[in-house]
Amino acid sequence: MDLKEEVRSRRHQLFLEALRHREQEVFGYLVIIGPALGGFGWLLDRYSGHYMDVVLFNIYTLGLVGLLLLGACYCAALGYSYRSVTFQIWKEEKQIGIADTVLRAWQGETDQWLDWTKFGHYYSIPRKCRWIYDRPWCFPPGLIAVFWYAFVIGQGLLTVTASVMSESASIKWVALALNFVCVCAAFVVPWRLGVKLRKLCEKEHANMETPDLSRVYETFVQIPAGTPEAYLQFLRRTIRPLIRELEDKQLLSWYSFLLHDKNNVPTDKPGYFVHLRLELKQGRQYAELADALPSFCTMTRPANLAGSPVDGRISAQWLRGGHVEEGWRVLGEACEWIVRMFDAYEEDVEIPMEHVGQFLHYFANALQCRVS
Repeated sequence: MDLKEEVRSRRHQLFLEALRHREQEVFGYLVIIGPALGGFGWLLDRYSGHYMDVVLFNIYTLGLVGLLLLGACYCAALGYSYRSVTFQIWKEEKQIGIADTVLRAWQGETDQWLDWTKFGHYYSIPRKCRWIYDRPWCFPPGLIAVFWYAFVIGQGLLTVTASVMSESASIKWVALALNFVCVCAAFVVPWRLGVKLRKLCEKEHANMETPDLSRVYETFVQIPAGTPEAYLQFLRRTIRPLIRELEDKQLLSWYSFLLHDKNNVPTDKPGYFVHLRLELKQGRQYAELADALPSFCTMTRPANLAGSPVDGRISAQWLRGGHVEEGWRVLGEACEWIVRMFDAYEEDVEIPMEHVGQFLHYFANALQCRVS
């Protein structure tokens, strides 16, 4: 084993050991919380209702709520660490094509790892409620999640107890307000960590790889007759969700799409078709892709692009290293730009064609070229 492989093996082992220790670390925090809860019980038993007792009781309660808040934040941070380490292991293992098999075996999570950053992934939020479902969220797994719930519920119970025990209205409302802020803060931390984890995932998600042309398959989607505006909406509402779903299932390394008439499609049916080319990730099988494609994707077959000029026009002799794959990668990045342009708009608004034209004008202006 050379030095590089030895370092990779050791790093992989350390990542796995880190996962094993994540759930154990939260027990260390109980050493602090246990005596604090005991002190709260002692104060509750000796509570007399005198003004100083009320002040002392509320100060202690607020401090204990703060400790529980730190516990909830600590659990959320452990959850982020767990997800991040899992993500790093996935990056290591995908290079040798065993990521999905291993992850299913030892983690039990869905292979849609990008969903780990969505609120709806952890709770029963239907996907049709997209705004709620897609909110950033990073939640701890297993036993760590149980402790997070316990800390948050404990904050709420202490807040209610302080409110009931306080006879002074001013002290009661001040204590309630401060405790309520602490409870809300416990929910802010998973949201912020979700934003951070999503950026990490999207950075990996954004890297369009140079395709292995021997692993590219093609499929065709017939479009309804209509205006350019209708075609734009078809790409946005049909093709983009299809691509994102295949990416979330970790099936794609590269994709491209072009519009063709029947002269460039293996069919006699009239009309126009979106010609999708899809490269399977290493370790994935064609049967998985075929099962994932919806019924409107027809004539799916191997693309047989090895050595082929890009769409029959851009050949290898002008490309870096004489590799035609570089040209196909650029085509994929152009299509990825279109998908990301759609992502930039709110789901409930229609994209004006003028906006698309303006974006294309920026390309033409920067390159000082016109396409006839």
